[in-house]
Amino acid sequence: MKTYHLLRHAQAVHTVLAKEMGSFIYTNPLYRDCSLTPRGVQECQTLQSEWKQRNEITLVVTSPLKRCLETTYHLFSDVSVPILVMDECLEYPQGLHYSNKRSNLDELQLLYPTFCFDLIRFNYYPGWSILYEESYDEATARVSHLDYFLQQQVDMNIVIVSDSYILNILENLVNPDNCIDITKEREFGVSPILKILD
Repeated sequence: MKTYHLLRHAQAVHTVLAKEMGSFIYTNPLYRDCSLTPRGVQECQTLQSEWKQRNEITLVVTSPLKRCLETTYHLFSDVSVPILVMDECLEYPQGLHYSNKRSNLDELQLLYPTFCFDLIRFNYYPGWSILYEESYDEATARVSHLDYFLQQQVDMNIVIVSDSYILNILENLVNPDNCIDITKEREFGVSPILKILD
């Protein structure tokens, strides 16, 4: 049985600012690809100590946005597990929202030298545009590539780190006939866990 652990990134700077100042933060270039807040780092440290199955993870697939990379780093830096970074996990929507525009690949590789960026082909994500916002259907098509990739993996205990929209799309793409357990645990954390019958 294959298990997907769907993990939403911890609290990020742009999310807090948007609640305090308004949603214009998302489209402001000053808040491109924001990092975690100190509370977000603390959330990671708490989950790291509480998550009993963390050492059983065989593969981590994460979004290349800093909030996801930082979440992944804080949770798995002390565990020997391959970490793959994929543009297919990028947050929704791509385009217009600077908060979802990833940093260039060269910079990310310097920040996270132990993560595998081989599946990212472009220094900048070509699907992001100041003129156009990705539709939900386009995001679903993007996540379907992620779903196909995950199905091909021999790893049985996989964590996917992204935002709640992408994780919900992935959850909806998984064939319910193959799913034996879906549990909701918390806003930040392993939520939900999908156990997939092979």
